[in-house]
Amino acid sequence: MTPRVSTFLKIFGIVALLAGLSACREAEENRPIKLEKGSYAGPQDTELDDEQKRALRARGNKQSF
Repeated sequence: MTPRVSTFLKIFGIVALLAGLSACREAEENRPIKLEKGSYAGPQDTELDDEQKRALRARGNKQSF
């Protein structure tokens, strides 16, 4: 191997290693992996107020054909 190819492989290896390590975000660690089918395990949704419902209906009506 030429020194140029060797240097390229070292840099490529370091970049690949850093990309692999950065893929594990702290927010995704210790999250439940086993999920029950048909049940939502996330936080409770808040109820929409009348103004939010009206705005949502208006946006939906714009998409009607």
